[in-house]
Amino acid sequence: MTMDYYEHIGAYVRGEITGEDKRDFEAEMRRNPDLKESVEYFDLVVEALEASVQAEAVNTLSQIDQNAQNGHSHQVHLSAPKKVIPLYLRYAVAAVILAVIAIVLWPWTDRGTSAEKLYATYYQAFPDFENATRSGDATGDFEMIRSRAYTAYNVQDYKEAIDLFNEIPDGYAKEMNDALYLGIAYLEESQWENAAAEFKRVADSDSEYAIEARWYLGLATLKTGDCMQARSIFTSLHNAGSDKSKESGEIADKLKC
Repeated sequence: MTMDYYEHIGAYVRGEITGEDKRDFEAEMRRNPDLKESVEYFDLVVEALEASVQAEAVNTLSQIDQNAQNGHSHQVHLSAPKKVIPLYLRYAVAAVILAVIAIVLWPWTDRGTSAEKLYATYYQAFPDFENATRSGDATGDFEMIRSRAYTAYNVQDYKEAIDLFNEIPDGYAKEMNDALYLGIAYLEESQWENAAAEFKRVADSDSEYAIEARWYLGLATLKTGDCMQARSIFTSLHNAGSDKSKESGEIADKLKC
């Protein structure tokens, strides 16, 4: 982590990042727990520095008031005034302190990787290779709904995709890949329990998407807080020698339940 990293955080805290840049930064915070934690640390350090300056002012005013009550208002002897730290310098100091904290604590944080960090590291939405090409060729009411659902998914309009996928009746050839993509849309909207339910339905089937569904089920289980179950899922994926064997083994090793 470089000083530029912390300067960017400082710019966000100071309100200097606006518009699209601010939205991008906040989206990255939602994806990256380490960045979110750094912003929170920065806020705390700045608050502590500002509180220190305010405490010095209160102490000075208290001394003046005490002298006035003692009848010595004309003999107020103040210590040499302390230099007030400019606001920009306080932010710079905060950045340095934050960098030191990160350097000191970094070796310890890696001893037990959090579920949040693992999710942020390994999660990636499943690309819609198969259905992107067929989405414009649908006929029939429910096929048209399915087509629109995949179109919404492809443009990352996950709320719309969820609504449309759920309009397809289970009895109307609702395919396992529909459930997989619905589950991922739920993940993107932070609906962990709903996502896990869809992934389990696919993972328990003989679908060609069963392995992918089990992988995403493990990630969804990380978010629901069931660490032991998540480790069990990733361990079984690793032992099965699946396409996700390497990543699954890494997560199982790093999880500290």
